[in-house]
Amino acid sequence: MAKNLLDLLGDPEAMAFADPVGQDTRRKPANRDVLNALLAGFGDLAYDVAGGPVDLSSGLMAALGADIGKTAGGSDWFKDLATQYGIRPPESNDPTLRNVRLGAEIASGGIDPYAVAGGIGRAGAAVGRKAGPYIADKIDDYMDSSGLRPAIYENTAKKGNRAGTRYTTEDVGGISPKKDFNIEDREGASMLLMPWDNSSRNRRVLSVSDEPVNTQEVTHGGQMFARDMGHIDAKIGGSSNEGISKRIRDRVTVARKQNLAAGGTGEIDQSAMTMGAFGEDFSVQPLDVMMDSFILPKLTNAKAVEIDDAMAGHKLLAKKAPFAGIATQIGQAQLKSPNGGDYRKALMAIMRSKPNEQFFGYNKADLYNAISDPDLIGIPSGFGMNTVITHGKDPVTLSKSNNRTYDTDFSGTYLGTGGNMPAEVFMPDAINDMRYTFAAENKKDNAFNRSSLLTSLARRKEGASQLITPEVVDRVKGFQELRKERGLLDAMLAFEDKYGMPEMTRPTAPKKKVKK
Repeated sequence: MAKNLLDLLGDPEAMAFADPVGQDTRRKPANRDVLNALLAGFGDLAYDVAGGPVDLSSGLMAALGADIGKTAGGSDWFKDLATQYGIRPPESNDPTLRNVRLGAEIASGGIDPYAVAGGIGRAGAAVGRKAGPYIADKIDDYMDSSGLRPAIYENTAKKGNRAGTRYTTEDVGGISPKKDFNIEDREGASMLLMPWDNSSRNRRVLSVSDEPVNTQEVTHGGQMFARDMGHIDAKIGGSSNEGISKRIRDRVTVARKQNLAAGGTGEIDQSAMTMGAFGEDFSVQPLDVMMDSFILPKLTNAKAVEIDDAMAGHKLLAKKAPFAGIATQIGQAQLKSPNGGDYRKALMAIMRSKPNEQFFGYNKADLYNAISDPDLIGIPSGFGMNTVITHGKDPVTLSKSNNRTYDTDFSGTYLGTGGNMPAEVFMPDAINDMRYTFAAENKKDNAFNRSSLLTSLARRKEGASQLITPEVVDRVKGFQELRKERGLLDAMLAFEDKYGMPEMTRPTAPKKKVKK
């Protein structure tokens, strides 16, 4: 199929339907366009099933030489009708995306007998059967080995092909447009990592899983927080609980001292870093939607007892005050209190079970994508540069926040957007240094655990910053060029080949001196 794994990962959907001999020279569509084409193809299965009986008879007639066109009651007839009424997305003008959509339709089991009679469906089916597992396995292997598995919210309970897309939101305004972040302008400054969830800001959720949402609250977190026009005017970079905000302040202070000692400018920037799946659970945003629109309207006494029992046994709440009950005002206040993060995380984990999805009539993919920043859906954990804030040479100041989840704002100014990229691209020296820190602490295994490394770089004060050197500038600009040319996955592989990732030799812990 594909010439090599690099090509395969660059555009797996299109490559599955490319000429198996020649190189695929077609336009590489954006990842978002490919995803939309895939979802549209999966959704076409319903029309294939509905029109299957008519397609079968029509296909046989066509195979015998009859020119019958599109028959009423056939799959194409249903598709045209659904498109006309705005239910089904129209076909793309891009031939690559049309092939992606056809491939997704075939892979989902929707083989159109009429197309088979024309000689298209049979060939496509053969390609789909052979290429599908191969592509899926290769991508899975790569994402597992790299530690870069996406935090995209996938439906595991068979809820239909539209899972993850059944939501509507509206933009309430107040967010400044993104501006380009130029790494060259920051040479001599230092960069810190700062974990942020993937939620959006200033968006009202109108429906989830095709059910209207009762809450009037708008999203209030995520990386868009720094681009809030009011925050830009007030020089507010972000918000968290008081303890975390104080840690951010102290990390900047230490990073500035280390920057000046290394001959830097004394300026400190911070890159928001994507968290793992369901990082939004700490905030009240998913809880608001679930409580007001799904839990309370459908809660029974038996289900309340079941949830309360699960909360009582949840490990996150082992050292917390007992949960007062999902059906009680006190319990609901616990969940929405500024100190209720662990209660929220526990409840949302319980609600994600397949039985609870089915009982309450929602899909977790729909819910989480509804509250997510569209630019961060499907981006793996440990990615940065989508949002960069700066403190310049000023100390971080803290102030009381009016945020519904977090109580303390910290100062900073939105600097720009460099596009999503692995932290390894712009934090190479800091990652290497942390490996050797782990080795000195006799944490050898952590030295090769991506999550542990990045978590430490996002929390520790000493040795957690990256001086922006000419080499770092070159790495960032190089990745940006590769991403523009090849797409995100392909860029990651090509970047490693060209620039190298942080050192991968296992550091050795220093030997302890033996007393004589």
